[in-house]
Amino acid sequence: MNNNKIELLVSANWSKINWDLSWQPAIDLNELLPKVGESYAITLQDSEADHTQNGIHSLLWLPPHSELNGLDDRPTEVLKAYVIDAELLEDEWIQEGTMSGRERKYIAKIIGVQKLIENLSQLKITKDTNFKDYFNHLERSTIHYYVWDHYLYLTHSAEYVKEEFLFKESEQGYLLIFINSWVSYSYKSEICKVELNQQQNKFIQSLLKHWNKLTPNIQIFVDEGQVQGALYY
Repeated sequence: MNNNKIELLVSANWSKINWDLSWQPAIDLNELLPKVGESYAITLQDSEADHTQNGIHSLLWLPPHSELNGLDDRPTEVLKAYVIDAELLEDEWIQEGTMSGRERKYIAKIIGVQKLIENLSQLKITKDTNFKDYFNHLERSTIHYYVWDHYLYLTHSAEYVKEEFLFKESEQGYLLIFINSWVSYSYKSEICKVELNQQQNKFIQSLLKHWNKLTPNIQIFVDEGQVQGALYY
């Protein structure tokens, strides 16, 4: 195991497994989440379809609305994200080729289900001198953020790019704990504990001064064991 990070597959589209349920106003998480010991037919897209082979993998599970639309509408739903450990068996190509839209079907036998933030206890704190590389083209980018409790969600988007970051405040500044990145038809998602240095912390503070704060789209309030249903756009 790499105790610096946990790499996740992100394109499984779990909401399709409970498609009708996903649109209810409020949904119990126990009804939505995959069950340990059960097997599900899922699909992976693009780079993940190309490179994911049979074996045990960790997959990101987001509440239905955030999975379909990104976390911008409801940033705090990242705290109700889960890591699904599953044994994947390749089934068949649904759509194959070298261009966009590649999709492959898998059978996923569920081994474990755990909240994303609970996986942090497995990791050690590291440094990352290349952190600013995520923001190389600010002149062509749009950045939004949301702050609550001790968390900062920051999203960065440009043409063919969508990146989401979750930070937790620490005594030294910010600790980067989650990255979810889509660049063209390639995905990168991981749980980590990257401690920002003084220069990196100043860079984040500068972004917060010059970019826009998100306004969450909250339709109803739900309790800890529930999520809001998806909205159609």
